[in-house]
Amino acid sequence: MKKLASLSIALLAALVLAGPVVAGDAEAVTMEGTIQCGKCVMHEEGLDKCQNVLVVMNEGAESHYWLAANATNSEYGEVCMKSRTVRVTGMVEEKDGHTWIVASEMVSVEEEG
Repeated sequence: MKKLASLSIALLAALVLAGPVVAGDAEAVTMEGTIQCGKCVMHEEGLDKCQNVLVVMNEGAESHYWLAANATNSEYGEVCMKSRTVRVTGMVEEKDGHTWIVASEMVSVEEEG
């Protein structure tokens, strides 16, 4: 019993110490592309409401980054049938079979210049 308790404490300590290291490895990325609606423009199956998707051209191929629902995305608003060129900074993650970006900043390129 004493060994089990010691092992449990050691595992808990390892997880607590490893947590910040893993979380600290992720870095924010900045990408420029076009925001389109996954439902209305891209016609993605399974969507019952508008979903902003950042489309980035990379060496002649399109990459799609689904914009996670947060304050930055809400402040920018849904694009629906429009598309806008933007620069997005945020954290990228794989989830539910899609590549998501949790935006910390979204700037319209058209408004800059």
